[in-house]
Amino acid sequence: MDKGYEIYKDFFTESEIESWEETIRCVYHFQALKMGFDSWDIDILVRFFEENSHDAGYHCALQCQQTMGGKWFASLPKIRELCSKILCSDFLTVLGPVPIVNIPESKRLIYQWHTEYHFHPKRRNFVNIWFPMFREKRRGAGTMVLAEGTHRQNWDFVEYSGYDVKELGKKHTYTQYEPVIKQPLEEVVMELDRKDMVIFHANLLHKSTVNTSNNITYATSIRVF
Repeated sequence: MDKGYEIYKDFFTESEIESWEETIRCVYHFQALKMGFDSWDIDILVRFFEENSHDAGYHCALQCQQTMGGKWFASLPKIRELCSKILCSDFLTVLGPVPIVNIPESKRLIYQWHTEYHFHPKRRNFVNIWFPMFREKRRGAGTMVLAEGTHRQNWDFVEYSGYDVKELGKKHTYTQYEPVIKQPLEEVVMELDRKDMVIFHANLLHKSTVNTSNNITYATSIRVF
């Protein structure tokens, strides 16, 4: 990965991606039933949690990676073989898969420039997998942006809370890690179809963007160590 990333078109089959989507839908569905709400539509379920309980929706995402369906998906032979080749190891551990939801106009769960090394400072040999589910990812629809070639550099660790000044200190924002950028970056906007996948270096700068479309969009993150 000379550029720090590689895009794989049609990496997943329809049945593979559908199985993972069904797992996610089931988790959100049963979580909503506990709160007296019944739907099988993933968009309706996400909006229900956004309006009624951010915490319940957040725990849905955490629960997805603990399901048998999630473990099965993250352990697909094609993923294992590709990561073994990149990491030069047959012994792999996996964090995820974790669904990422991008609600139109929301800045609550998105990040500025950061690298995954900052989340795992003691784990130096790993890669990140990212791909859309339910519908495609496009510019303006809450996608990810990679900074090509930045994995070759060292990036300072800067800690702060919130996506921008208006979000600073809000209860439901994550603590984020933004390197100090002192040069122009070659930004590559991820425009991927359902079943496509990008895999990128742990030290590659990347960020998320605000979803300005009318649709909720979804992605999955997997880290392989």
